[in-house]
Amino acid sequence: MENLKEMVEEEMFRKFLNIEVVEIKNGFSKVKLDITQQMTNIYGFTHGGVIFSLADEAFELACNSRGFVEFGLNVNIAYTRGSKVGDTLYAEARFISESKTISTYEIKIFNQHNDIIASCQAMAYKRK
Repeated sequence: MENLKEMVEEEMFRKFLNIEVVEIKNGFSKVKLDITQQMTNIYGFTHGGVIFSLADEAFELACNSRGFVEFGLNVNIAYTRGSKVGDTLYAEARFISESKTISTYEIKIFNQHNDIIASCQAMAYKRK
């Protein structure tokens, strides 16, 4: 776990978006992001790519918190509500199940009012 925390501190994309790690524990992570003007789409809402990136960061941390390396295979995202400049978004990823080589995760993205912004189902390949 300490190695994972050190690696995430150096991750350039996380730093670029200014994603903050709130919590990491076995099979779970929570991250947050304050939405700025540079993160909006043509209508002034948070760009879907930003929301997906936040979810993907939580997924990466939850996967790799279980003591071995996992690589994302598939992420399906459903956007259910918009967000805007000034919102704080959180993503929580949690381990759901696994087979010998594939694990499944659920990711929820919500705002500072606990309104669900998006949800994801994700699969990862477990490297032995």
